[in-house]
Amino acid sequence: MSIRNELQLLDNAASEPLRGLRRDAMDILRRAVDAVDPRRAVMSRLELRDGRLRFDGVELDLEGFSRVSVVGGGKAGGAMAEASRVCWGTASPTASSTSSRAQRATTLSGGSS
Repeated sequence: MSIRNELQLLDNAASEPLRGLRRDAMDILRRAVDAVDPRRAVMSRLELRDGRLRFDGVELDLEGFSRVSVVGGGKAGGAMAEASRVCWGTASPTASSTSSRAQRATTLSGGSS
């Protein structure tokens, strides 16, 4: 996460000790937001390697599966779906695992009324 006006916030501090406190506060905020990033959370828990899906201590041999559905919802759903697609190799990877078995992924979006 980046703070767009970080330099301005630091420059507006009345003293060097306050500038240090602002720097610390922004670092805490940045780490907190990064820690709950839904994409990062999924990427750190899913692993697809050699036809086996691993997550939360579970390991599944996907050889017997013709289809795997990923279902989610809420504000984080899109980022989490994208992360699972990266795991499957159907989206631009930032991780090293890819799968030739991943032929197609469809994301369905809904809205609130």
